[in-house]
Amino acid sequence: MIGTDKRRRVHAAATGRPEYVNGWKNRTEAMLTIKQMRYLVAIADQLHFRRAAEIMHVSQPTISGQLRDMELKLGAQLVERSRSNVLMTPLGKEIVDRARIILAEIEEINDLAMRGQGSLSGTFRLGILSTLGPYLLPHILPSLHEKYPDLRLYIREGMPDAQVQDLEDEIAGLETRLSNLKEEVGNLEKAVTQKNNEIVDAQGLIKKYEDQQKNVRNNREFDSLSKEIEYQNLEIELCNKKIREFNVQIEEKRTVITESDTSLGERKSDLDNKKKELDEIVTDTKKEEEGLYKKSEKIEILIEERLLTAYKRIRSNARNGLAVVSIQRDACGGCFNQIPPQRQLDIKSRKKIIVCEYCGRILVDDEIIQESYL
Repeated sequence: MIGTDKRRRVHAAATGRPEYVNGWKNRTEAMLTIKQMRYLVAIADQLHFRRAAEIMHVSQPTISGQLRDMELKLGAQLVERSRSNVLMTPLGKEIVDRARIILAEIEEINDLAMRGQGSLSGTFRLGILSTLGPYLLPHILPSLHEKYPDLRLYIREGMPDAQVQDLEDEIAGLETRLSNLKEEVGNLEKAVTQKNNEIVDAQGLIKKYEDQQKNVRNNREFDSLSKEIEYQNLEIELCNKKIREFNVQIEEKRTVITESDTSLGERKSDLDNKKKELDEIVTDTKKEEEGLYKKSEKIEILIEERLLTAYKRIRSNARNGLAVVSIQRDACGGCFNQIPPQRQLDIKSRKKIIVCEYCGRILVDDEIIQESYL
């Protein structure tokens, strides 16, 4: 059964009562919603209902139903549909252009409101030692996220030299991505140029066929030339559609390029700061490091060669340089994987050397670490 509101609108549209606008009781009810404007812009960009629905993350019947609702509200056809083509009507194109302006203004208003909130937001990157992070961050992060929900934290654990290496790898990845994106944009621009050339060729053929139509001898030749002209017009429409698709892809990729350029600049700044920090640490600890190396050389003489070789191999494989770690909170102090209670008892007994089955580091009880500081 037809609902009361729908029956009222159909009746009003049929009777032409002045208080109704295209079958709707008032102008507010007849206005397009912001969501409907986004749907209409997606249809105009893609000229394909299924692809427009995928971009808007809705089903195809949903976007088709919203288009019918828009046309009912406005009392005009916005899209010409056929089995093979979807084309915007002249009125539809004008409405899409105005909808783009409205949506852009809405985005600017939202950005302005976000900037005016005055709360801590955005992205912050924090480098912290892997031996400190697991014990300090759990006490800080929950309250920080609760107080500043829009704050995004990227935490990088490891020794300063490992953090420098990570940043260098990330910068190399960003530079490769930027190079690939710029190459793709160049290929798309070449494709647009090619389609424009095809349009020019098709227009030349149309003019040629139209001139030939003036000198035909019978209707068969005239009809044949008319079909050729119709075919070339379809080719022009197809080329224009491809050009619009390519331009949308170019804009999307240029947006990604801009974002990647910004990220690359931030990473390079982080790398410079981290290198300065590392240089300061090296300068401050150089004397202490030299003393520890001398002490290490004296101790190496007292250790069996096979054990010393194994120790150096473990240390070289560890990113933070820690070959011997203690048990902290029932977990390995190097990789933070859980250690079974029986294995912890074996470690405390100090009868044999036990390594972590996950990271390969040598495990010792915390008392040995404390004794080494005495």
